[in-house]
Amino acid sequence: MVTVSVITPTLGRESLADMLGRLLPQLGEGDEVLLVGEGPRPRAKEIADSFKSNAVRYWEEGPFFNWGNPQRNSAIKQAKGSRLVFIDDDDSIHATGIATIKAVSAGFPGRPIMFRMLHKGRTLWSNQVVRFGNVSGQMFIAPNVPGRLGTWSSAYAADYDFITSTLALHPKGKASVVWREEMPIIQGFAGPRPIGPGLV
Repeated sequence: MVTVSVITPTLGRESLADMLGRLLPQLGEGDEVLLVGEGPRPRAKEIADSFKSNAVRYWEEGPFFNWGNPQRNSAIKQAKGSRLVFIDDDDSIHATGIATIKAVSAGFPGRPIMFRMLHKGRTLWSNQVVRFGNVSGQMFIAPNVPGRLGTWSSAYAADYDFITSTLALHPKGKASVVWREEMPIIQGFAGPRPIGPGLV
C-alpha cells in the first residue's frame, strides 16, 4: 500500500489554511502531513490545530530564513510514508491529486516520479530532462527509502539539489525517473485555478 508523507515548511501564511483544507480530505490511513514552522509561527500552529486532524504533525525549528530547506531535511528524517510529497504553504492540490500520486507510485515501486506542474503561467517540465528551471521539488515524488534520499541545500536552487542528490543515489541515476503528464500540484494560489487537459 502506498502512503504519503506531505512535507510543508511554513511561515504561517494565511494560504496554509486553504492548502490544508484541500489536502486533508484526500489523505487515508498511514498518510501524514509534516508541517514545520520556520521558527516560532503562532499563526501556523493555530491553523494546524484548527483542523483537529491526527494526520498533521506540527513543530517549529530553525535555522530561519533559508527558504524552509532545513525544515524539509528535518521532516524527511521523521517521515513514515512510503512516498515523500513536497507542498509549500501557498501551493494548491487538485481534488484527486493524492489519489493520482498514489496510483502512479503503485505502478512504479521504488522509482522517483516527476509530474508536470504550472509555474508562473507556464507548464513544467518542458521536456524530459532533469535540469535547473525544468523541474522543481513540488513535481518530484521520492520513494522514502533510507540511503536513497538526498539533501535540500542552503542554496536558492535547493529543490534541484535535492532532486539531483537523490537521483545520484539510485542505481540508474536520472534514468530512474518516471515522467508523467498529470498535474496533481499547482504552485502558488495567485490567479484563477487552471483546468483542462493533463490536470487531475
